[in-house]
Amino acid sequence: MMEYLLKASAVVAIFYVSYKLFLQRETFFGQNRWFLLMGLITAFLLPFLVIPIYIEANPLDFSNYVFETAPTTKNIEKPFSILNYLPLAYGVGVLFFSVRFLMQFTSLALVIFKNKAEKIGGFTYIKTANKLSPFSFFKWIVYNPKQFSSSELEQIITHEKVHAYQLHSFDILLAHLGCVVLWFNPFMWLYNKNLKQNLEFIADNIAATKTTCKKSYQYTLLKTSMPSHHMALSNPFYNSSIKKRIVMLHKSKSKKINQLKYVLVIPVLGLFLMSFNTKKMYIEKTMVHSEKQNQDKPPLYMVDGKETSKEDAENIQPERIETVNVLKGKAATEKYGDKGKQGVIEITTKGKNAAANDQKSLSKVEVNGYEENQDKKPLLLFNEKEITKEAMSSIDPNAIEKVEVIKNENATKLYGNKGKDGVIIITSKNDPSKYTVKLSDEALYKINGKEARKVEVDKLNPNDIESVNVYKGNTAIEKYGNKAKNGVVEITTKKK
Repeated sequence: MMEYLLKASAVVAIFYVSYKLFLQRETFFGQNRWFLLMGLITAFLLPFLVIPIYIEANPLDFSNYVFETAPTTKNIEKPFSILNYLPLAYGVGVLFFSVRFLMQFTSLALVIFKNKAEKIGGFTYIKTANKLSPFSFFKWIVYNPKQFSSSELEQIITHEKVHAYQLHSFDILLAHLGCVVLWFNPFMWLYNKNLKQNLEFIADNIAATKTTCKKSYQYTLLKTSMPSHHMALSNPFYNSSIKKRIVMLHKSKSKKINQLKYVLVIPVLGLFLMSFNTKKMYIEKTMVHSEKQNQDKPPLYMVDGKETSKEDAENIQPERIETVNVLKGKAATEKYGDKGKQGVIEITTKGKNAAANDQKSLSKVEVNGYEENQDKKPLLLFNEKEITKEAMSSIDPNAIEKVEVIKNENATKLYGNKGKDGVIIITSKNDPSKYTVKLSDEALYKINGKEARKVEVDKLNPNDIESVNVYKGNTAIEKYGNKAKNGVVEITTKKK
């Protein structure tokens, strides 16, 4: 809400400054009216216009992403900030100026409906004994006949008819409502003043052409320069810019070429839109056909320093393997050139004698493409932190930089009794956010505390995510009820 109000205020300021710099001294009064009127309408509609900027990004994919259950955090008391009270202060201001507007409208209505009215030629004339300046409000024209001579009244009524016929009261009402909504913006009040002033220029310009003597019309203006009272929401014959009105009556007509000044506001509005009214839209990055073909190719297998086929490498019994290293990305291409583009699996065996001594048939379990004895429980390390077998099996292979397998004496020397069944060390790439994780349709998703659909989560850019918490089982149900029976994924985005 506050962002919208600030944007609307900025657009009002743009139109006001453009009017003061380029148009105020021109005699295009009718065109100026529409410029100022469209400025008000634009100010309240333009903030809703958002220009999308499409950015290609990989979708989030949490299907193979395993998190340990996050502990329930207590609500941390936020520090005091005066910004928290801005909405309240704004609301109080709107309430005050709304009441003021209603009082002005009521005062105007009482004058119109408490005095005798006479309809002539589409206008309603209201004669009053109150000491107030003549004014019009839509088709009502109010005046005190005892304050002016018949010739002066004729000039005044001619002037007010212009206001009534062109519905200038609509402009004034819109400007006053703008002042209620943007009461905190000084440009809005100045805008209101200049809009009213331009309406008087229009009425004076037309009324002066219909009178037999321009001087007498100017004297009538001067005579009303000390009024007793006038209605705030009306088009009064008198206002404080009498001097400017007389000056504009004598001003030569502006050249038509000067109308080009109206378009000067367009590039400024365009700059405003591109600076403040854009929104990044993340779309799924599409892969080129050649990239898909490359992804289908198997990695390079190296056994004891020699290139071998995938089948031969997979047929090596686990007990014969001393170490396994997995290289990807830059590390693979630096060592093996273009052959290493799809990754490299380096296997070092113990030798033929060790293989011959072990005739036991082993049952095997595949973990991200690497084999391990099912009866043993090796120590699993991910980025130097111990993890479970389930967590290891769900790590996205695309995020892995390197995998090392250490067995026998080397494992126990480095990791003690924990390494008796071997050690698998997994190192991730520096920027795992580039790689995708698949979302489960059955889980409950929360983005910044609000429930979200899977399609909304898919659109998130990984670089915009601050943290992800996953709750499962009883912990999820205790926190969110039965709808969390399939797990909960809480996503917190970075603050903009």
